[in-house]
Amino acid sequence: MGLNIPMLLAYIYDNLDNIVSMLTNSQVGMVYDTLRLNDPKSPLYGRAIMEIKLRRLMDEEYMDFLRSGFRQYGIYVEDYVLRTAVNRLDGIIGWLTLFGWNYVHGNKDLNSIIDTAARDRKLRVILMKSRAEGRYRVMLRTIAEGPRRWSEIKRAVEAEEGVTVDSHNFRPT
Repeated sequence: MGLNIPMLLAYIYDNLDNIVSMLTNSQVGMVYDTLRLNDPKSPLYGRAIMEIKLRRLMDEEYMDFLRSGFRQYGIYVEDYVLRTAVNRLDGIIGWLTLFGWNYVHGNKDLNSIIDTAARDRKLRVILMKSRAEGRYRVMLRTIAEGPRRWSEIKRAVEAEEGVTVDSHNFRPT
């Protein structure tokens, strides 16, 4: 999007008294990596934050979550559809919310939502299995900020790691 999220949130924190910022994610490390809360160079370093950790819900609680959301839109959805969504999306609130939003807006194809979720899970598995997980996260975060040249991605990795990376070991394949 081309936004510097830490800078934007720091501005809101410092200047807009009536606005509360709330970020959610199912992977805590990703929030810390993105916001760089432990980096003294980050605009958010030293700011007061409140972290709320939620427990995993029971299947019936997930069902109630979906029923409540559909009720707000005046839509009744059969329990077997809800149970299928809960089971296939592994009870991940974000994906269940996406399922509900799509369903309300006419896309009732659970498989398309599952395909999106599966791509996200595969990326997480790849990152977790890699010895260079931190490096890949920096690369992905840099790319997510907008189109980048390979040399810019390399410089971002070097800045994050505080070392010079040999160009022979850091090249597109």
